[in-house]
Amino acid sequence: LKRNWRPYCGVLLPALTKHTINRIFIPSEKRIPRIRITTRQGATLDGQRIVVSVDEWSRSSKYPHGHFVRALGRVGDKDAENEVLLLEHEIPHQQFSENV
Repeated sequence: LKRNWRPYCGVLLPALTKHTINRIFIPSEKRIPRIRITTRQGATLDGQRIVVSVDEWSRSSKYPHGHFVRALGRVGDKDAENEVLLLEHEIPHQQFSENV
């Protein structure tokens, strides 16, 4: 069974220890479960809105496992929050080309 996972926007749960690489991601959409990611950029990503994709969800795991895709900006930043809304509702928002 293959799920149709899409990228999700959200924030990282604060780390319990300083140098941990396994982090829990909290999606903006409440219906989506928390996602476990492995990253060495945790300190940089704290307080940022980020995009995460799900890779797998094994039967024995409480959370799906995913990976960091990109940072959108600081939590509360108007541009970052607008981009979260556009991405979560799958609204195209790329820049127009010079021809337009």
